[in-house]
Amino acid sequence: MKQESRPISELRVQILDFTRDDENMRLVVETGSFARQTAPAPDKFSDLDIEFYARNPQVLLDSQIWIEGFGAVLICLNLENDGFNPTRLALYQSGAKVDFSIYNAQLL
Repeated sequence: MKQESRPISELRVQILDFTRDDENMRLVVETGSFARQTAPAPDKFSDLDIEFYARNPQVLLDSQIWIEGFGAVLICLNLENDGFNPTRLALYQSGAKVDFSIYNAQLL
């Protein structure tokens, strides 16, 4: 079984709780090294990769309050990714790093 840091485990629970409680959210998907069931295992440079599928993605893009709800943010980069889906890269004071990709639920 792969090992993960406590901050990532707790953050994952917070993210799932957020998506359950938000009517705008249609689906959340975890991808990347923490979601992988096979080697290589996540390392100290790994981040949590989260895809949000929202009914109204603009709500997530217009505010960072929801990102701050997961913990004290050291830095958050807003990447619009022309031609792709926007991403919010967050580094938390706990040391956890999360890439939030935001998709329109109509893609489902």
